[in-house]
Amino acid sequence: MMKTIEARVSVDEDRKVTIQLPASMPTGEYEIVLVLNDCSAQDARQSSIQAAQDLLRKYVPAGRSLSDELIQERRAEGLNE
Repeated sequence: MMKTIEARVSVDEDRKVTIQLPASMPTGEYEIVLVLNDCSAQDARQSSIQAAQDLLRKYVPAGRSLSDELIQERRAEGLNE
């Protein structure tokens, strides 16, 4: 069985990592590959995206798609050429 599990972990001072797996994971022996992403950079990026989205929502209501509106405008312009 090959399964991808995303989890957040902490590395202790003694360099030990403990991972809490979902309850649905069967017991047994597994081979794992560990990829470490710096969460602080990822969190900062996500915070920036969320701040930009919140700012936009002040002027554009949820459910309105500016990109869809732009595409429709460009198609209409193309028909008039």
